[in-house]
Amino acid sequence: MKPITCLLIVLVLCQLCMTTSAAKLFSNENVKKVKDMAKDLGSKMKDEVKDFVKKVKDIDEKRSIADKVHL
Repeated sequence: MKPITCLLIVLVLCQLCMTTSAAKLFSNENVKKVKDMAKDLGSKMKDEVKDFVKKVKDIDEKRSIADKVHL
């Protein structure tokens, strides 16, 4: 075989592998996994934000009580 023929065969095989990998990457099962992970992460972040807001409100209440006591 000529070197150019070998190179073309290797390129075609590489392209085929990349296309197959991309198809596997975007399969329904993997898309569902990513959606589930995003949903879990979103709910976790929502809980953390609620806790943060609660802490800020508690600090604000304590500060306002301290201001009233000092007045």
